[in-house]
Amino acid sequence: MKPITLTAIALSCFVFTHAQMTVRGVVSDRTGVLPEAHVYIKGSDEGTLTDINGTYQLDVTKGDTIVVSYLGYEPQEIEVKEDNFHEVVLEGESLDEVLLWAPKSRRIRCRTYCYNTCISTTGYFWPNVESTQLYPNPSPDGRFHLKFLEEYDQVDMMVSNILGQTIRWMSAGDVDGDVPIDLSQFPSGIYLISIRADGKILKTQKAIKK
Repeated sequence: MKPITLTAIALSCFVFTHAQMTVRGVVSDRTGVLPEAHVYIKGSDEGTLTDINGTYQLDVTKGDTIVVSYLGYEPQEIEVKEDNFHEVVLEGESLDEVLLWAPKSRRIRCRTYCYNTCISTTGYFWPNVESTQLYPNPSPDGRFHLKFLEEYDQVDMMVSNILGQTIRWMSAGDVDGDVPIDLSQFPSGIYLISIRADGKILKTQKAIKK
């Protein structure tokens, strides 16, 4: 009886350790929530995007590591333990200058070291306008062109797969027109292109490679 009992206990511990669980959370920066942030399990193909309220839900195993990333921010890793809710606040990564939009279209530029002061004293909003066009879409060979409808000094783009895993970073300066995006070496599927132009977050484009 003792060997059977010990085996049962060992199996119970194994099942408990590797039990599936659902984690939820919200992703934000110092100013508010971040829609379409990438949340995925490190070393796997499982992932998701945050919704318009910055919230996410993901099925994981205890011991997994969750990676949270967003264009222009330092990625964060979270080891899954007992907690099933995580608040993630992302910090700026490598952008030296941000462009803040205040009411009445007043534009304020500041270096990253004064980021807190600018936010707390002015407030801002991102204009909800169509600033880019992606073509051809779908693309039979994975080669796209992203047309910018305005001129920008600096454009940063992050391409991720539908699971939220970043596959390419791109930057371009003095943008006035089209920027080529070559995804020909990647498999067919849906890709998300996050865009920051002169510190302004533009609408995420969905690229479809046939």
